[in-house]
Amino acid sequence: STQYCFTVLAVHNEYGAGSQSNEDCATPAEVVGPTWRLQLVAELDQYDQYHYTGDPAWKLADEYNYIGVAADASWGYDTEHDIPETPFPPTAYVALFFDHPEWEANGFEIVHYTEDIVLDDHDFFSTNLTQWNGTMVSTAPGTASITFTVETGTIPSNYEMYVELDGEFTRIATDAPTTVSFYMDGSFQKDF
Repeated sequence: STQYCFTVLAVHNEYGAGSQSNEDCATPAEVVGPTWRLQLVAELDQYDQYHYTGDPAWKLADEYNYIGVAADASWGYDTEHDIPETPFPPTAYVALFFDHPEWEANGFEIVHYTEDIVLDDHDFFSTNLTQWNGTMVSTAPGTASITFTVETGTIPSNYEMYVELDGEFTRIATDAPTTVSFYMDGSFQKDF
């Protein structure tokens, strides 16, 4: 491991340079990211108005949702991998998240997560079913979809992945995006 040292010199365009800071040194830890990760994109055509008018202002999307595995993750809450969902805006929105009320031990009362990464255990995944429970919510009804795409890495060929929506199972492809479409009704929530 290499130790790196640095100082900081603040320079202001009008007031000039400040004093040089004290030197600080550190040895960075190894960064381990996801081995493989799926991106889930939620889309909604509010009241089907985009379909009828062609006006893109009626389309809503939530693009930054991920599930997957990493060598340094656990089956519980990991600050490096399990990212809280941002608060819902006061305007029209669609949101996709994974609920984990059991993770309240993370220090703040958040149960919605936009990224849910678990331990990469090939032997376990090869012989067991792993389930991520997702929810899509919106402020309006309309034609909706969730698209699954392999975003990082390669998923082993012996892993079978499916999304269950309204009792129907759709196989998630590892070599192309998989989209499931449905109508978001007046409950404004769809679990999958």
